[in-house]
Amino acid sequence: MNLDDMFATNSSTDAIDNKLDAQRRIDKLGHLDRAILYLWCAGYNQTEIGVMFGYSQGRISQILSKINNSKA
Repeated sequence: MNLDDMFATNSSTDAIDNKLDAQRRIDKLGHLDRAILYLWCAGYNQTEIGVMFGYSQGRISQILSKINNSKA
């Protein structure tokens, strides 16, 4: 899944602005956070992602929450 897939249903100016904002936020992430976000968007659950990185499900939840609450 990429940003085009996530925002493909709406081609309005707001959707384009949202896509650009999301891309700016993703570009600011470190490699680890970006990899975790990618796996989450690809459909892996937090426990599966945690196993891949050697983290607990709770730690993955914290990372995703931090990503979600970060400002552009």
